[in-house]
Amino acid sequence: MPIVRVVVVGDEEAAFIYAPFEAKELIKTYTRNWVPSEKAWLICGVANLLGLVDLLQSEGYKVFVQNPPNPFHGLFLYLPPSLHDKVYRALSKVLHPDLGGTDKLMKDLNVARDQYKEGTKQ
Repeated sequence: MPIVRVVVVGDEEAAFIYAPFEAKELIKTYTRNWVPSEKAWLICGVANLLGLVDLLQSEGYKVFVQNPPNPFHGLFLYLPPSLHDKVYRALSKVLHPDLGGTDKLMKDLNVARDQYKEGTKQ
């Protein structure tokens, strides 16, 4: 069974499709761009992505969908506790959607902070 890897990028609005050559004809039916540096197809739009995953699976491909890791995972683990609040406040001023950041980045920062706090309570 051929394998296709889908890596979601950019607030889940696009994905890189790493697929065997045989899947080329199926991928061509969707709006896409070839990205030579990634050696992958870039598919934009969640509706397109979900439709392509369904099509590939119906044609016998095993599809693995990966979401990008939280960029702040482990941040608070490696900082001394005296800096946690200072770093959180500084990053919040840049990442908060009302101040020019995005919902996704702010959520990722909050998740990383909350996971660290939960881990230290035990």
